[in-house]
Amino acid sequence: MTQHPLSSSEPLDSYATTISRFMNWAAERIAKEVEDNERIEEKAGTREFIPGSGYEKQRIYTEEQKSELILGIDKLRAEGLTARNAARELGIYDATYYKWKRELNK
Repeated sequence: MTQHPLSSSEPLDSYATTISRFMNWAAERIAKEVEDNERIEEKAGTREFIPGSGYEKQRIYTEEQKSELILGIDKLRAEGLTARNAARELGIYDATYYKWKRELNK
């Protein structure tokens, strides 16, 4: 009969020992990831080795631009597009469309 691991006669690791082991594992894993990334960067010749992975600069819209986009989306919705597809077509998220519509209708 197999003995349950928790009923073993060996004492269980203390919480501090468990945390310490995890921290050591995490440090080793991070070091390996950094090495892998440096190797890929050296091979690719750039940090941007995954196209589109960089952060895009957040665009700031004026109230007038927001109003124009809302009207454009409303027009596309009247033509049968969903809010999501209409917003995507004009380059914003549908959540942004709803937020701006709420803000500008106050």
